[in-house]
Amino acid sequence: MVKDFNFESERLITSQLLKDDEAVLFEMYSDKEAMRFRGSGAMNTIKDATHMVENQLSFNNGTSKLRLGIKNKSQNTLLGTLLLVYNNENPNEYEVGLSFGKKYWGKGYAIETLKMVEGELKTHHSSCSIRAWCMKDNTASIKLFKKADYIEQQQSEYPKSLLFIKAL
Repeated sequence: MVKDFNFESERLITSQLLKDDEAVLFEMYSDKEAMRFRGSGAMNTIKDATHMVENQLSFNNGTSKLRLGIKNKSQNTLLGTLLLVYNNENPNEYEVGLSFGKKYWGKGYAIETLKMVEGELKTHHSSCSIRAWCMKDNTASIKLFKKADYIEQQQSEYPKSLLFIKAL
């Protein structure tokens, strides 16, 4: 079950999203330039951020989705979010999604987040895999997944996106 995971690294920690996070979430997710690589697009109103906080854990058709805040441990600053998806039909397969505020790009937070997720999943599974999607024109994410040893897979489900998988 995804709700039982706690992710922590040297600089980062994940936590539940709180009502106090809504303004920062809206600032981050309403930035149209930064969110052009996100499948669902940018937020339009603060109510979108409220909805994200209220629905950070959801269950639908055997799938669990957990969205957590990614925070800088030393300053307790919300840097971005981590989405972890678990499908009960494939208990050894997870899907991960990362979003960071534009001012936190290029600081190594994404690779550090992937490593802490991988480390935590390894403690719960003898073997599993992680799937990650990104838009075809998101060169930074493509570079990230290749650097983290994810393998690009052929897929036709989402024609504007690439699928990367890593076996742990």
